Amino acid sequence: MTPRHQRGGAVGSALLFGALVAASAPAETPPRLAASELQPGVGQSVRLWLSYSGPWPVDARWTGVDEADGAEARVVARSPGPLSIEVSVPGRPPARVRLDVQPAANRGPLPPPTVTVRALSGVSLPCGDPRYPKLAGLWAVGCSGAGVDRAEHLLDHSRFALTGPALSPGVAEGRLYAPTRDHGLWVLPEPAPDHDVHHMPDAGLAPPGFDGQRAAVSTEGQVEVFALSENTRQRYIADPAPWYPPALAGPWVAWVDLRDRALTGEDLWLLAPGAREAEPWVRAPGDQRHVAGGGDRWMGWIDDDAVTIEDLERRERRRHPTDAHTSRGLTMWGPVACWEVWDDGDIDLACSDGLRVDRPGHQRSPSRYGPWLLFQEGAQTLLAAADALVLDDDDPRATALGPRVPAPEALRGARVDGGVRYALQLPEGPWTVARHGPEGWGPPEPIEGGAISLVAPWGDAIRLAPAYAL
Repeated sequence: MTPRHQRGGAVGSALLFGALVAASAPAETPPRLAASELQPGVGQSVRLWLSYSGPWPVDARWTGVDEADGAEARVVARSPGPLSIEVSVPGRPPARVRLDVQPAANRGPLPPPTVTVRALSGVSLPCGDPRYPKLAGLWAVGCSGAGVDRAEHLLDHSRFALTGPALSPGVAEGRLYAPTRDHGLWVLPEPAPDHDVHHMPDAGLAPPGFDGQRAAVSTEGQVEVFALSENTRQRYIADPAPWYPPALAGPWVAWVDLRDRALTGEDLWLLAPGAREAEPWVRAPGDQRHVAGGGDRWMGWIDDDAVTIEDLERRERRRHPTDAHTSRGLTMWGPVACWEVWDDGDIDLACSDGLRVDRPGHQRSPSRYGPWLLFQEGAQTLLAAADALVLDDDDPRATALGPRVPAPEALRGARVDGGVRYALQLPEGPWTVARHGPEGWGPPEPIEGGAISLVAPWGDAIRLAPAYAL
């Protein structure tokens, strides 16, 4: 089976691939087809992934199946314009993805931020679960004993104790949740939990996935999903791995599943909006683990040689090659992921937006929110702060209002003719925004955090800087 390319101008150079779909797969829905870049420049190679639901070992009649990545292909865009790709799959509607090939591509990385580091002494004692402390929005939550029972504010440095601490609560912006009846929902800065929320008989196999409103808990043979304000929960057949919490991103739920471990290692299964059951999402030889959600549509995970972030709504999947085998977890803030990277015997921290912490000793257990990255170093809890966040039209939160064209004076050699709109959620408080133009960076303008929408009329990068002491 081959991808079929619709439109004569852009030429696809692809491997053959397809899938034998499991009988349990819903016949009325197409399988997921994701691309590494939805707006590639002319000449760029685009990687395509078809979520594989068929039996393993792979059917010997297949050709072009990459055993490291499942059903995969590559397409090279030869001319600007729309490029539609369709994959025929027996028993299901065809899988489709549309690329919008641009006249130019951005080149090289964005400039990394300058990072300062300070200690958070209020949450520096060891926790019973080494994945804590964590950031819950503008609060760092940590331990004085086994459970998470301390909170410290990042800006005003106020501290207080949490009552009835839990060992491994789910953490969201300004909130913590543990599902057993003796715990509940903490809404910071209230120190006591609200017990009048959804409870379960036990805490599950791992910390709950939690987004502030909903939770997903892995138990023996299933994953249970519920809103904290409701009394009912939905149960989905699964073989969830212990230790790894499920992940939520808007209406999507995902988890690490072991049902095919003997053949394909640890896989990721995804419950899509409105689906009656989950399906394999990332199912290939090797281990896919530490799945995490960010914002309302992004999820990331760690595999044997990369960190990958997918926009589940647009089906754009971006890989960051790295050695993250030591990682205790993956942390996400919207589409930005951070992880532990093994660097010749040293453990440092790296983020998909260029923020990096590279210090003597090991830096472990990162937790990201806005410009901040909390981590552990020896017996200390430290907080790294980026001086600014730089975004251009390649950012998942950007919408191009025209074609991308060559521009030597642009930050990365290209700009969008027509401008770029940026929509994102910033931490509350005063910020400034500067726009990059043909003469370089413009003057900073004051804005307020929260949900923001900005336009860069010249179509290049913006620089967002917090206007308060970090």
